[in-house]
Amino acid sequence: MVCSTLGNPVDSGSRDKSAPSMKKNQLVRILVIGFVAFALAAALLTVPLTFIGKNRFKASLEALVRESLGLELSVAGDIGLGFFPRFEFLIEDLRLKNPEFPQELASARSAVISVDIWEFADNRLRVNEIILRGLHVNHRVEADGRNIWLSRLLRDSFDGSADQTERRREDTDEELARREHLSIGRIVIEDSTIDFQDVTQGSNYSLRGVTLDILEANDNGAAFTAEGMATYATYSTAHADEILVPLNFGAELAFDSSAQQASIHELRLGIVPMLATVTADIDWQDGSLNMRGAAQAARFDLNDFLSGLEPTSIAEAEQPGAPISAALTASPTSFSFGFVLDNSGLTIPDFDATLGNATIDADLRLLAVTASQAANLNYAVRASTLDLSFLDRQRIAFWQPVLLDLVASGDGNTTGSIDVEGITGATHNLGELQLFVSTEGNVQNIELQPVSLWGGEIEGVLRLERPPGGEKLIELNASLRRLDLAAFSTFVMPEDFSASYPVLPLTSTFDGKLSADIALIAAGDDWASIANSISGDITYDLNNNTVDISLVKQVFSSIAALSPAGGSTEAWPDRLSFEQLSGFVVLASGIDAPHRVNLLMDNLEIEGSGTLNSASGDFDYRLAFTLLDDARVEPLQINDAHRGKPWPVNCVANFGAAASQFCSPDFVGVRELFAAPSHSQAPN
Repeated sequence: MVCSTLGNPVDSGSRDKSAPSMKKNQLVRILVIGFVAFALAAALLTVPLTFIGKNRFKASLEALVRESLGLELSVAGDIGLGFFPRFEFLIEDLRLKNPEFPQELASARSAVISVDIWEFADNRLRVNEIILRGLHVNHRVEADGRNIWLSRLLRDSFDGSADQTERRREDTDEELARREHLSIGRIVIEDSTIDFQDVTQGSNYSLRGVTLDILEANDNGAAFTAEGMATYATYSTAHADEILVPLNFGAELAFDSSAQQASIHELRLGIVPMLATVTADIDWQDGSLNMRGAAQAARFDLNDFLSGLEPTSIAEAEQPGAPISAALTASPTSFSFGFVLDNSGLTIPDFDATLGNATIDADLRLLAVTASQAANLNYAVRASTLDLSFLDRQRIAFWQPVLLDLVASGDGNTTGSIDVEGITGATHNLGELQLFVSTEGNVQNIELQPVSLWGGEIEGVLRLERPPGGEKLIELNASLRRLDLAAFSTFVMPEDFSASYPVLPLTSTFDGKLSADIALIAAGDDWASIANSISGDITYDLNNNTVDISLVKQVFSSIAALSPAGGSTEAWPDRLSFEQLSGFVVLASGIDAPHRVNLLMDNLEIEGSGTLNSASGDFDYRLAFTLLDDARVEPLQINDAHRGKPWPVNCVANFGAAASQFCSPDFVGVRELFAAPSHSQAPN
């Protein structure tokens, strides 16, 4: 028994050597059997997940959106399943809609949604990751002020009553623990576009090429991060071009839906070379939105910042090597301000900025629209002397409409003031600037206090009226005193007009100190419509003047050639100074309609009427050139046969032609005047 039990020593040693091999074979068999069993289980699991899981997932997803947001999600494309390395659904063509509006809220070309398989098997949907590609979002505010994204459920959530808020406060810790919270490990958005349209404001812009990466998104108050980039795009009617602004952003946020609170620990917005940061606390309890925070940007080069926003045509037009303001180069721009936003409106109590060596201080209060009142804006801007010498003419022309829109915005009621100690420009300096803006309803008044400019002084009042559905009405009353004519005419001449017709009588013929009183009314939203509707009168005089009289000399030389008494203008100089140079323009219905013009230069009076086409540069005037009999000073003389007669002159040409081709005598009329008896020959 012992031997039997112990066995043969030789046999026993043989079995000991074969034991490891047998164990390995058994392990292999177990692994093979386990793998086959797992494969069979996976195959068996795939069948219900493929045929049942897709439909259940689609129904769960649509129900989740419907029950949590009150919106309709439809999956128009195929749904695929992935098992390794994670359990995920691959969805094509998603559409989101608010049943209260016909417009589509959003659509996505494809989505990959990774879910917890065990939660899903237990008929619950827990999302670990969402990847959206080709997302297009449509954000629109209708004419009646309704946001198409606000479903009835979302409106009730944001506009919760005080009773609902109080019930939330009374929730026990256990009830809060049982409440389901949104929690998504990661949200990735690629190749997307967001369109914004507000019909009430007439605004329309978009974010293109949007990429966004959100980590640990949740609504339980825990912090999460977001990073992304996009290109801001908007069409500028003033420039008839699209403006594109690349930007990047990042944020650390916290959102607590139960407490109806959110915090922006830090929001970073970068537009090269500027990086702005924002911090804010937000809550929407008792049906009211409240936000309090601060924004700031460290020093950045304003010249580079503006260059990045401008079209390439402006950069190409700039003179190479043109100097940039030394003050701005040494001391770039920075700003900081606090803000409060609630149902009553927006308040910025103290805006502080630096621009080169200058300081800017401002405050703003915007009261929101209510049932009993329109929006109400109050602001005040104060600044020391600003150095804007880095802005050349092309850049000023580009940014001017933007600044005018900011100052002359006609929405709601406005009371504003701008007080700047002075402005240093590339070619001209501006004295102390005081501007007052007031708007009530559709009527706005902009009052400019006397300011030193172009070697003289200018002041005036501009009245703008925007009737609903009609063109903008403009009324201007201004006073100019001793302005340098060349500098003034270069500024006021429309960019497109002066570029096409650089040689104009105003700038090439006259020089001196201009004074004028202007009272004009017009209608329109662009230069052409304003010019062709303008009415009113302008009276002017030009002191310390010099005038190129070559054209006048040419006209009278042609007239004298027909005179029976002879005469010559050879003694007349090409340029002449007049003791008195004044006149007026009377417009009835635009410069393209007949209007009256008058010019008096000592003993020469030019009077008549005609038309001017601002688009083509063509003009057609029928004028009378008269050498006055009773003038105190007579710098222009031929002989008595030419005095006291309104010599007919036709000025029909184009501003692109040589000045010598502008005017010529009406020879038939000239002969008739020479043939008529003079006053001295007339019978008593």
